[in-house]
Amino acid sequence: MYREFGPCLDQADYVRALHLELLAMGIEHECQVPLPIIYKGTKLDWCYRIDVFVAGWLHLKFKAVDKLHPLLEAQLITSLRRRGSSSGYA
Repeated sequence: MYREFGPCLDQADYVRALHLELLAMGIEHECQVPLPIIYKGTKLDWCYRIDVFVAGWLHLKFKAVDKLHPLLEAQLITSLRRRGSSSGYA
């Protein structure tokens, strides 16, 4: 998708393109999966979303950046912990 589009598009455009690719390949996936935030037993109004969740186990996080910052990796690790997953890619 990146080769097709090139740089500087919104990350949502790359997610939509991946959605079409995964559909064409018949790969089970969900886009923009809500991941509620619970603090001391209370569900907060704001909700984190997983960009693409593939086959019930692989969490994909899209970022429209030219270099992956350690903070973005930390965000992925936090969301993996919240979901109870161990496989993800940013």
